[in-house]
Amino acid sequence: HSVGFLYMDTQMSKRYARWAWFLLPVVIVLVFNKLIVYSLTLWHQIFGQIPAVIFFLLPFISVIPPLLLLSIWYMRSKCDLNPIQSIYSRNMLMSDIRLGAAAGFFCILVFIGSLKMLRSCGLGSQDFSSLSLAHHLFFSTVGALIPGISEELYFRGFLMARFRDFPPSLVIILTSISFSLWHVLSPSYLLHTFVIGVILGITVFK
Repeated sequence: HSVGFLYMDTQMSKRYARWAWFLLPVVIVLVFNKLIVYSLTLWHQIFGQIPAVIFFLLPFISVIPPLLLLSIWYMRSKCDLNPIQSIYSRNMLMSDIRLGAAAGFFCILVFIGSLKMLRSCGLGSQDFSSLSLAHHLFFSTVGALIPGISEELYFRGFLMARFRDFPPSLVIILTSISFSLWHVLSPSYLLHTFVIGVILGITVFK
């Protein structure tokens, strides 16, 4: 009986633990943001004016939260199906590329449509036109690839695996909510990141 209760307790703990993985991304983002603000405030109090170079370098550390997600996937997904192995074992590489390209196209349409709708309603959205050339180069290369790969491996890989016993539609909704909350510091992104999460979630199941 003791072994049985211990097994049930372990299973319940695992079920509750997955909700921690669901909330972890938004916690990472909020804590990381608080640390940046606290560090800048502390610098200002101790040294006075903050050098302009600090603000120039800040965008380059935006890859740290996605790298944390990537490290979680790497450390915790040892028993899950390897995505690269999955592609080759099914011998459907070209089919996967076409499906991924189609999903990417629809995600871009959602993103552009969302920004146009926000601006037409007079609501604020991020303006990237003021970025320097160095920042443009960063966000179009490393700053795009690291978050993209890290987020997909976590939300559509690791997190979906945690809720695999739920109905597919519910898994897609839950992981899309978590993906949307990951962008909580950009409130104007919440809706379209949820929609994009749904598109990518459907792609994974297909």
